[in-house]
Amino acid sequence: MQNRLPSGRGNIRSRDHQIESDDCCVACCCCCCSIWLYLFCCRSMKRTLRVKLLWAYMMILGLTTGVVTGVVLFGSVDTEMSLSDMRIVDRKLSSVFCDNVDIESENFDSMFDAYFMKHKPTILPGIRETYNETYSKFIEEKSDVYKQFYLLTGSTVKITGQVDSYIELSLIRGQDNFDKYLDSDMQCIECVLEWRSMFKYGVENINFDIMDTDLYFFVFVSRLEDTWIDLHFRLRRTVYDTSQNIGYCPDATSCVFDFDMSTSETPVVLIHAKASNKQHFDVEPITIQTSCVGRSWLFVIIFFGLPTFLSIILSILIISRCSDPQPQQELPQNSRYPDERTPLLWDTIRAPAVVVLPPKYEDIVRADNNLPSYEEATSSNTSIQPSNVNIVVQQP
Repeated sequence: MQNRLPSGRGNIRSRDHQIESDDCCVACCCCCCSIWLYLFCCRSMKRTLRVKLLWAYMMILGLTTGVVTGVVLFGSVDTEMSLSDMRIVDRKLSSVFCDNVDIESENFDSMFDAYFMKHKPTILPGIRETYNETYSKFIEEKSDVYKQFYLLTGSTVKITGQVDSYIELSLIRGQDNFDKYLDSDMQCIECVLEWRSMFKYGVENINFDIMDTDLYFFVFVSRLEDTWIDLHFRLRRTVYDTSQNIGYCPDATSCVFDFDMSTSETPVVLIHAKASNKQHFDVEPITIQTSCVGRSWLFVIIFFGLPTFLSIILSILIISRCSDPQPQQELPQNSRYPDERTPLLWDTIRAPAVVVLPPKYEDIVRADNNLPSYEEATSSNTSIQPSNVNIVVQQP
């Protein structure tokens, strides 16, 4: 019996919890249904109120949908780029909803080349661009630093230099794998694409061949002690073919491209972070923002005009098909409360209390003219006769 009690109690708790959850779900469903039933004839109300609720619902729905479309679906996109990166931006762009795309750098020192392309460009296999950067960082014990580059297929990376203590170098492909690697406290083995060891005071010469186009992170981890790293990155990058562009902004910090609504496909934006052939030192990534400037007239037609048109049609249906509720008939003022003289209530209503007073003593006499006692006078069996009544006997 003792072994069964815990399981029984647990079942009762889980059953009660399930009942509470079901009640909550039923309440939520009923609430939603009650709100929408006000638009139809399932609820009793005046047609004018029903039409007002319809217009309120449609305007709120149109406004909410327009804001979500303009901000969430076709809003701004921030792209973090290292120097010499070439990246295609095709997120949150539409030739229908966007009148133009506005491209801006985070500051005036971060310049870029922007290309407006009808289609996604292809990679030129026979052309390489060289980029050099010196990377010097201090790493605390059991911590990490990283360097990121967006590399196209066919690019190569060569890392040379020295470290002051044992360092682990991990190459991670993609933002998702990098986030998982950090969340796991650098213990996610499957997130690492390649791994290298860098020894104290050794001359490093590490090479990576890039097989897929993606964002790559070079993560340096010091697990033994605080240390310095003094490295040199040499990149030989493949590049996109930009000869088929329909718009070009060279050496810009801001740029605008117009969309053609008649095209069947949405053009893409290609951004190339500017870099020279000289040596660069510890260059931080820059942020390029691309923003869809919406077609105002199209948003007005879809998210205001269409709900207005539907509201007019539904309002006509409501007025023609639904009817106002009938007013309740009120009872007359004198029939609101039951009458005490109603025969149906005679058995239930108590009669008012009546105080019966006994006759006066001097008004009661007996046949022998002797005054009765008080008990005899008040007794119901005593024949009494008032003394002040004169008996007249008529003589024949």
